Amino acid sequence: MASRRKSMDVSLNLPSLVDVVFLLLIFSMLTTTFSKMLTKLDVKLPEARAVVEQKTKNTIIEIAEDGRLAMNGNLISLDELDKKLAELAKEKPDETIIIKADKNVRYGKVIEVMGICKSYNLNKLGMAALEQQPT
Repeated sequence: MASRRKSMDVSLNLPSLVDVVFLLLIFSMLTTTFSKMLTKLDVKLPEARAVVEQKTKNTIIEIAEDGRLAMNGNLISLDELDKKLAELAKEKPDETIIIKADKNVRYGKVIEVMGICKSYNLNKLGMAALEQQPT
């Protein structure tokens, strides 16, 4: 008698595979969208005549019109900023810090952030601005 091969019936449930891929796609789209929304403050920079483009990667502190702060894209409180700048001063004492303050932010808030930087001898400070368009 000839030996019979047992046929293995393999079936792939395609609708559930499509569902899984679809859910992964939605998850990745939402997480990238929310990460951009949560870490980026809406800062409207003032215009200036002389603007120099920075080519190196610096530490960026953003100050929104309502006073919210972000450091390198992460929302942060003033106390947390103080702690992070203390750590930064130990690790990279020659770091350049760029302050991106909204054009409508209170002047005192900018001075407060600059004072924290200066208190840790982080003296290389820059202010971000947009290049003024000729009228």
